[in-house]
Amino acid sequence: MSKLVICSWNVRGLGKNEKKRAVQNLVTSLNPTFLWLQETKTEKFKRSFFRRSGINKLKGVLESPSVGSAGGLLCCWDDNIFELESQFISRRFIATFGKFRNKNFSCGFINVYGPAVEEEKAGFFEELSSFLSGQNFPVCVGGDFNVYLQENEKMGRGQSRSSMEIFNDFILHTGLIDLPMNGGRFTWCNNQENPTFVRLDRFLVDSQFLALFPDILQYLLPRSLSDHNAIILVNKGVDWGQKPFRMFNYLMDEEGFEDMVISSIQSSKKSQKKAGAFSLLRSAKHAIKKWSGNRDKYPGDLISELDKKISKIEADIQQKQGAVDSEYSRSKWIEDGDRNTKYFHTCATVRKKRNALVALNFRGEIVEDPIAIKDIVKDYFFKIYNNRSTLEIDELNLDFSRISLEQNQFLEQEFSEEEVWDVVKSYGSNKAPGPMALIWVFQEVLAGP
Repeated sequence: MSKLVICSWNVRGLGKNEKKRAVQNLVTSLNPTFLWLQETKTEKFKRSFFRRSGINKLKGVLESPSVGSAGGLLCCWDDNIFELESQFISRRFIATFGKFRNKNFSCGFINVYGPAVEEEKAGFFEELSSFLSGQNFPVCVGGDFNVYLQENEKMGRGQSRSSMEIFNDFILHTGLIDLPMNGGRFTWCNNQENPTFVRLDRFLVDSQFLALFPDILQYLLPRSLSDHNAIILVNKGVDWGQKPFRMFNYLMDEEGFEDMVISSIQSSKKSQKKAGAFSLLRSAKHAIKKWSGNRDKYPGDLISELDKKISKIEADIQQKQGAVDSEYSRSKWIEDGDRNTKYFHTCATVRKKRNALVALNFRGEIVEDPIAIKDIVKDYFFKIYNNRSTLEIDELNLDFSRISLEQNQFLEQEFSEEEVWDVVKSYGSNKAPGPMALIWVFQEVLAGP
């Protein structure tokens, strides 16, 4: 697993020593791979700043100067981990492209500071969208976008719906993925008597980047000297222990799957002459996990080539129409939702991240240890299911209608074998008739020689 820690912070100026010490604390405590600062309000950085702030240990530095006391971007990276190959600097964003020294793949990282003026937002997102459309690298875009995506990302004064629409269109056109935020909902506060809270800062990634770093998590850091919270993107997974075996529908449609299962079971029969059904299935399970793990995650070259052609056609249609109909994503899911496609895996990964439980607020303390979280959840539901907080039926003293003796005998009579088989056969070929039963796709294999 490649180390990846990206820290992004709108510092609202770096002139004061307190801000420099705050940056130094971030570098020391997080040891980031990338450090992105927005609104530096600095036209030219002196060497002494990098030394005093601790940024000199990262070695890689690019800056976009402020215009007077407005704006300014600083992008720093650990040169021992990331090797810069190309760069692009504009007033509103800094793009770095390169490769990780211990891995043979390249990525793009873009530090963004969006305009606060409403009239400039559309032009900014058009520029950024045009820049991204010319890139083929996996990409991560982050920083202060100065706009939010949904109404629930703002609490306080009125909504900026036109800006929301522009931002949503940008994400739809570029195919970027909005990652869930852990640790809080908002990244900015105006610190007034009647405060307004907004989520202005975030990280966005594309599907290629998410495939390379499937364990990335986005966190909100406690607020420091700025009115913005710093945010971090960390490539770390949560170890919940051994994962249960799951077999997806698409595996059974893959070429060679059935032959692999038959070969595995027959080999187990020969090596274990007295092996039972569950022993044979255990061997098949390990073979399936190994087989699916050694294959490409997505379809073969032909389907990949078709995906590229479809993407190109979609891009042409979007340019001609000028907008994408909201029904597109729904029809895309209906068509490709449960197939072994890149779209399916991306949707599954994003859904997994949105549903992930990475921490619990237990009695005022944040608990992140998986073992401790398991114990807290177990104790919570154990107490609920063992507490008697309701009246029993007999205590209600109500006159309920009763079934007749004939009805009772009908309900308690044994099921015939024919009835059982009718129910079992009504299941789909990939469904199990019970928690310990076999799906139908294995029945014929086990019954073979």
